[in-house]
Amino acid sequence: MDDNNSVGGFGPDSFAGGSIHPTPSLTPGPVGYREHSASQYKSVTAKHQLYTGNEPGQPLLSSPLHVTNETFFIPIRSLPSNAKPIIDEESGECVGFVSDMANVWHFYDIAGLEVKIYEPPLEKPFIDPLDLLFIGEVGFKLIRAGIRVIARSTAELVAISTLTKTINKEILPILRSRLRGFSSAKGLKFTDVTARHMNEPGRFVPVNILRLAIKYGKRTGDPKSFTHVFRYETPMSRIVKRITKSGGEEYVRATYTLEVVVRESDWTIIHFMYY
Repeated sequence: MDDNNSVGGFGPDSFAGGSIHPTPSLTPGPVGYREHSASQYKSVTAKHQLYTGNEPGQPLLSSPLHVTNETFFIPIRSLPSNAKPIIDEESGECVGFVSDMANVWHFYDIAGLEVKIYEPPLEKPFIDPLDLLFIGEVGFKLIRAGIRVIARSTAELVAISTLTKTINKEILPILRSRLRGFSSAKGLKFTDVTARHMNEPGRFVPVNILRLAIKYGKRTGDPKSFTHVFRYETPMSRIVKRITKSGGEEYVRATYTLEVVVRESDWTIIHFMYY
């Protein structure tokens, strides 16, 4: 992976983890499902790479589309193999990752940097640590449902209560703050076409994901050989919250490849898509 000394903290390094009903047949990105051969890839990407390399870039003038029932994340390669994404139910966004190592929980921000280590009390909690995947309101619902269904000792309930307070008071604010830093479009420009895509359901990609793709993705020359233009590629996961027939909720995850083409002379995103 090439190192690109850059502006706005860009520069390269992408996972392990997650097990939320992986479903390759989930609603595809703009180019279709991920199972493409090399020749199919060339044909579908060529069809969607409609740029000249000279389009004027401008700051993103409006807030990108935000869909509350789906979230994106990039599986950072430096994360432990059992790391799972943490979904902030308040915003619907992935704010970081958590992994359990010998009953010591490690929390990471969306860029894979460790922000907190938490060692729970010796009493074994009645919910597996990684079942506390969805925090915020969903986290509370999981805990309350567990308390109603399974009778446990006061000590175990206290252990879970302590963890929940730690997550919401100490860890979640840090993760949200780190996410905000990556979610700013400052320093990036978009063409008329890519700015429009940022407001199209099924096509848009959050700013923080585009930044992470530029920072950690594989950097290669532009497929069309334009000067100062480079293509970044990285695995990307998309999680969709669905309502089941019984009225409950389930989270379904699909994995894609995200490509972002950037004119680095002025950091204009001239093309992006996932497939």
